[in-house]
Formats: sequence, C-alpha cells, structure tokens
Amino acid sequence: MTGGLFLLSCTRVDPYELLLEQGYQWVKQWPTHLQQPISDELKQVLDKLLQKDRSDRYQSATEVLTALETIAQQQQSQTPSSSSPTIAQQKQSQTSSSTSPTIAQQKQSQPIQPTQIQTPSQPQQKNRRKFLQYLGYGGIGVVSVGVFAVIRKLLTPSPIPPIPSPTPTVGGFPLETFSFETVKVDPQGNIIQRQTKQGTQFAVDLGNDVFLDMVQIPGGTFMMGSPESEEGRDDDEAQQQVTVDDFYIGKYEVTQEQWQAIMGNNPASFKEGGKYPVEKVSWNDCQEFCEKLSEKTGLTFTLPTEAQWEYACRGGTTTPFYYGETLSTDIANYNGKYVYGESKKGVYRQETTEVGSFPANGFGLHDMHGNVWEWCQDDYEKNYQANNKNFQQDANKVTANAVTLVSASFAPNILLANNSQYKSLRGGSWVSIPNNCRSAIRVNDYRREDRNDNGGFRVVCVFGRTL
Repeated sequence: MTGGLFLLSCTRVDPYELLLEQGYQWVKQWPTHLQQPISDELKQVLDKLLQKDRSDRYQSATEVLTALETIAQQQQSQTPSSSSPTIAQQKQSQTSSSTSPTIAQQKQSQPIQPTQIQTPSQPQQKNRRKFLQYLGYGGIGVVSVGVFAVIRKLLTPSPIPPIPSPTPTVGGFPLETFSFETVKVDPQGNIIQRQTKQGTQFAVDLGNDVFLDMVQIPGGTFMMGSPESEEGRDDDEAQQQVTVDDFYIGKYEVTQEQWQAIMGNNPASFKEGGKYPVEKVSWNDCQEFCEKLSEKTGLTFTLPTEAQWEYACRGGTTTPFYYGETLSTDIANYNGKYVYGESKKGVYRQETTEVGSFPANGFGLHDMHGNVWEWCQDDYEKNYQANNKNFQQDANKVTANAVTLVSASFAPNILLANNSQYKSLRGGSWVSIPNNCRSAIRVNDYRREDRNDNGGFRVVCVFGRTL
C-alpha cells in the first residue's frame, strides 16, 4: 500500500487506473508520472515498494524506515551552513552546538497521525479490493502511513539557506554594531532623559584577551569652539565652522592593559586595574605607542587632531557638555567640590575611574569629560589659523615641518603646526573643575615630554571601509 499511496500523492494518478490501462507494466513506468524530480536513492526505495512479488518488497515497515532514514541523513550532511561568529563571540570564545533528532527518534517522540487520502470512486469494488491486497493494504497497516509521511517529508524540497552578505571590514577587522545609552541633564544636573542608540565599531585584538574598540565617527560639519555667552569661556575658543571626514576613534581612553600589551610596561600612578586609563604618559610616549600599534595591526593610528577630538566629543551637541548645560559627578569624574551653572556639589574621587563607568555621548564614546586630560596631535596655538601658511596640503595628507598627519585634509584650517614644544590637551581630568571639562576647553600648559598623573590619551584611525 505504501508505494501506491506515494504514487497517488506525487502523481495524482490512481494506480488502479494504471493497472487497468497498462497491466503490471505500470510498475516500471511509474517515474514518468512524477510531477517533481526525486533522488536516485529514493527512487530505488520506491521501486522496491512497488514490486509485484511480495518477496521482492520490504518485509517490514522497519526496513522501509531504515532505508529512508539513511537517505535523510545523507541529505542533512550535504546541507551547507551559513553561520559565522561575530566579534563579540570571538571575544568571549563561546561556541554552541545543536543536536538534531534522527527520523527514528522523531517517530518515537511524536505520534504519527494517519494521513487521509481521497481516492476516486470506481464501480469495480471487488477488483479494487484485490488490487489493494496486492499493494499490501492488510499487511503493513497503520505503520505504513507513517512510512508514507516520511516519504512526503523527503520529497519536500529543503529550503536553500541564504547566502550571507560580506561583512564590512576596516583593514581586515570586521565591523559590528553595538548599543549604548546616552543621557541628558537639566540645568541642575539631574538626569531627565535616557536614550538607547547604536554605533559601529571594529575591535583590534592586542593579545591576552585585550581588545581596543574603535568607533566609527561619521563625517560632518560643526561649529568648533564656544559662543561668547558660554560660562567659563576662554579667549582661545573662537568659533569656526569645520568640516571633517569619517574617522575611527577609541571608544575609551587607552587603558593600562592596552598600554602594557603594546609597550610592555605600565607607567600609571593609579594602578587600580587594567581597565583604568593609563596616565603619566608624555606626548612623545603616545607617539611611540601609535607607531608600535600601527606596526602590529597594519593600520595607521595617531593622536586625534583638535578638530577630530572636539567633533567626536560633542557628538552632535552645541551645549557646554554633551550631557547638556551642566555636569554632575554622577555622570563624570572631576573635582566635585566645584560647580558649573546651577548644578550642585558632588564627589571628589581624587583618582581616575575605570573607563566606561559613565554614560556615553551621542557617538558612543566614554569619559570625554574628566578622568584624564587627552593629548592631541596639534601644537597649541591660541589662534586656530595662526600657522595655516606653514601647511602644504596634498590630497589625503597635511605636511608641517617634515611631520605628516595621515588623512587630515578634512580640516586644513584647523590642523596646527607640529614643531612646538607645547601640545594641546582636551577634556579635563579627575582633578579639574567642571569648567575645565567643557567640550571646547583647550589646555596649553604641557610640553611634549611632560608626564602627569592626570594626563592620558585615546587614538584615532583613518581608514576606508571595505567589503
């Protein structure tokens, strides 16, 4: 019966009609009535089910199931996999596996429901009964319906797994999406809004489970500096419209474990843990770090220019802080004995805090207000345009006094000379008053060889996105 049911289902041709028309030749010619192609292996199984002599057929439903299960396992082993690990999975070194039940296990765990097949009514009921006996109706019984169900399952085309799209990369490092939370505060420093956003980053593996996360900053135009009405404004913060191209910047200040991985030492004063920012590093030390990191990765890492730093810090805002009109020690690490605007006094921690301890800005960057001052590539100049005449611009680079700043053409009127002893720092630190943690604040008190326990840095990378 099982072979006859299969023929009726797949061809919609009544095998009894074929018997009347062709005699027992129909057993050899049944494949010509198929409405869809089947594998040679399955065709052999069905040929045996339709043999005229009982001794030539399968002798039990178990034999049929075994043959079909072998075919099913072969099909499963030929199905390609389309999954690939993400960066986050690589970081956590996690793997997962799944076990698919065999057809026999499915049969044991799930009761087989009989399939009802409607056959055309014929006047020759007695002859039909004999024909059904030939097919084996009374021999296999209800179990054969289960075999038929398995046959139908094998005949159902397996879905073709989608071809995964190429993963975008930066210099061979895959890009991934990450989520982060930003906050806004009222004039008193109370959080009045929380928002979840998404950004794009790539992670550089520095070894020993230490990673450097680089966040993509989309290019744009912004007003650099501060308005004359901003509280605490200095006279070196004249506003100027600046346009920047895309670049990548560290999600966090460079940590002690990252410095250790590249430089082989830890100069920090506050050795509270590997994820605390490295400090007591000079501008010259940072240059050496960037050179070694570039050699290790094949990418070009530098300190940010002042234009890059402020654009990244603001994250699309125009207020004194990316949180709003003021700052509180609930959202940044600075000297909480002092206030800005209408805010209240807070905590003075007197040391650095672990990077990422406070909410991110609009680009997903952390600790750009307070914690440690951050070195910039530029010399400090009170007037942004003071040294424009010293620059030579050529496509994707700006050369100043034999020092090349890679891919810096996006802000030719902002990049400053590179021969001064005094370098710019941005962002404030754990010891700073809140006024000195503003997005526009600029510091000119440090020479390139100076080291302090409130000075650190983060890196940028300018590299085209590829597929």
